[in-house]
Amino acid sequence: MKLLTLNTWGGRMHKPLMGLIRRLSGEVDIFCFQEVFSTTADIEISDGAKANLHEDISAILKSYRAFHSPKSKGYDTSPVKFADYVLVTPGVAVEAFAVLPDEVSDHLALRMDFA
Repeated sequence: MKLLTLNTWGGRMHKPLMGLIRRLSGEVDIFCFQEVFSTTADIEISDGAKANLHEDISAILKSYRAFHSPKSKGYDTSPVKFADYVLVTPGVAVEAFAVLPDEVSDHLALRMDFA
């Protein structure tokens, strides 16, 4: 099993980030991404970050199941939503997923149990 964890920096380096995800999509079982933005609004860039980064990543990792944690308080700028994501290939059995309530960082801890 292979895991990749990465702070996407909001997609500020969008082209190399998409290239990395494309290149590794066939071999990585679990992607853990921090600072992924998503919006349904007609916004491309928000404060230098890619406002629809989640949609771009999902277009590459179509078969992966997505689990996410809303960003910790104080960082959610409407209408752009900010979250951390774990994307898992269909071959990985996830028994449980939880967002832990402990505030120890500007990101909430994610816990995933596997079969």
